[in-house]
Amino acid sequence: MIEQVVADQKRALEPGHPTLLAARYFQAYTNVERGRSERGIELFQRLIADHERLFDQDYPDTWVVKGQLARAYKAADRANEAVQLYEHVAREQARLLGADHPDTLITRHGLATAYEAVGRTADALAEYEWVVNRFEAVMGPEQTLTKTARDDLERARRSLRLR
Repeated sequence: MIEQVVADQKRALEPGHPTLLAARYFQAYTNVERGRSERGIELFQRLIADHERLFDQDYPDTWVVKGQLARAYKAADRANEAVQLYEHVAREQARLLGADHPDTLITRHGLATAYEAVGRTADALAEYEWVVNRFEAVMGPEQTLTKTARDDLERARRSLRLR
């Protein structure tokens, strides 16, 4: 259904219309979630190119889309590419939005998962710990993102002990 929505919106709306950009984001995201990571990567790359053409280079939403591209790389078993992109996006989001902005924290959580995927266990644990501490301070201990990051940290610690 999202494919049809995007096609209809492309006919009816200007390329930079926020509704169309949001639909395209969900189209790419849905492809990754459905196991079609390479298609999601392609769609995220096109969306990023359009964001860069339409908006200032520091437009915060463009960095969110780039973070989702990194997530898609990880889902496609391209974890080294995910690490590189997550590191870049996290630096830029910290510069633009601050280290404690929720978008930055979400990206840093993704970076921790990518470090874990490439076997950089010490980096993953340090990143998870930092993210959990910042999520707790910024959003509170009961917020869903905080709980997810804490669960991932504990899972990573258990995994390390089992080795």
